[in-house]
Amino acid sequence: MNETPKLAALNIGMRDLNPSIQGVTIRNLEEQRYNADFYNPANAAAGNFDFSFVIVFLFPLVIVAFCYNLISEEEEKGTWKLLSVQSSHLQKLLDQKMFIRLLAITAVYLALIMIASVWIKIPLDSYYIAFAVCGWLYILFWFALCRWIISFRKLSAQNALILLIIWWVSIYYSDEQQYLIQKIYPVHESLKAVMEQREGYHNKWDEAKIPTMEKFYRAYPSTETLL
Repeated sequence: MNETPKLAALNIGMRDLNPSIQGVTIRNLEEQRYNADFYNPANAAAGNFDFSFVIVFLFPLVIVAFCYNLISEEEEKGTWKLLSVQSSHLQKLLDQKMFIRLLAITAVYLALIMIASVWIKIPLDSYYIAFAVCGWLYILFWFALCRWIISFRKLSAQNALILLIIWWVSIYYSDEQQYLIQKIYPVHESLKAVMEQREGYHNKWDEAKIPTMEKFYRAYPSTETLL
C-alpha cells in the first residue's frame, strides 16, 4: 500500500492509472506490474477534473473574462476621455478595479479550498498551506499578466485574443512536457509487457526455493523462527 495523504484528493494526478492500493497475492505480484485500465492519452495529459484542474485551466479564463476590457471598453464607449478630464489618477482607478476583481476571485478560491478541507478533512499542515499559497500565487500571476496586457490600450478583441493565446500556449507547453517525459522514460509496448508477464509466471515457479527464502530471512529475520 502506498499511503495517500488527504491533500491528494485535490490533485488526483495519475492515481487513477497507478492506484495507491494494490492487492498482493502469489499470482498477482508479477501481474500487477503491467496491468492498467485503458485510457485516452490526450485526457491523461490534460489531467483529471479535480481542484488543480480548476485552478490551472478554469481560473485563468475567468480572470481573462473579468479583466480583458477594463480600459478598452471605456475607450470604445468614449467614457475614458471623460474620466481623464475628471481625474488625473486613472492608473490608480484601474488598479482599484483590478483589486476588486482580485478580491472576488480570491474569495471564491478560498471558499472552495476551505469547503474542500472541511469536507475531505484535510489537516492544516505545511503541505496544505503550500498548496493554497501556490494556487493563490498562480491566480495573482494571471491578474498581473492581464494588467500588463491591457496597459497597452489595445482593442478588447485584441486583448482577449492575446490572453487566450497565452493561456493556450501554457496548456500546449504542459502537453509538450508530457511528451518529453514519455520520450525520456518510454513505456514498453503492450505485447512486450504481456510476454514479460508470462515469462515471469513460468520462470518464478522454476526457481529454487532456498535462495529466495534466504533473501526473505535477511530482510525479515524475525520470521525465520516461525517457519
